[in-house]
Amino acid sequence: MKSASAPESEVLSPCGGAARRRTPNPMVPRGRTPSPRVHRRHYKFLVQAAPALARASPEEAVMALRSRLYSVFFRRTSTFALTIVLGALVFERAFDQGADAFYERLNHGKLWKHIKHKYETQEE
Repeated sequence: MKSASAPESEVLSPCGGAARRRTPNPMVPRGRTPSPRVHRRHYKFLVQAAPALARASPEEAVMALRSRLYSVFFRRTSTFALTIVLGALVFERAFDQGADAFYERLNHGKLWKHIKHKYETQEE
């Protein structure tokens, strides 16, 4: 946001005052900014972010969740591939057990394990 009376080089902040120029960090190579992932891993970030998420609207909470999921699971190719492989294994296991439970519920009383006590004799 620029003011008509302000010089061209002065940039105003949204609050109306002059914005401070960022001084370059000597630890970061020129042209690059520090990664925000460093701060996400820090414990204090998690403690400070929890109350902010509790006060957030549902749309903001969903956006925060999507951002967190993207940064954790989908940002790098290696974690994306690992997520797909582990997701496929978990889905296969859950689908198999669910299908078996459904089949046994539909055929309760008709399967051999349910009626074998009627036909087997005790051998001594």
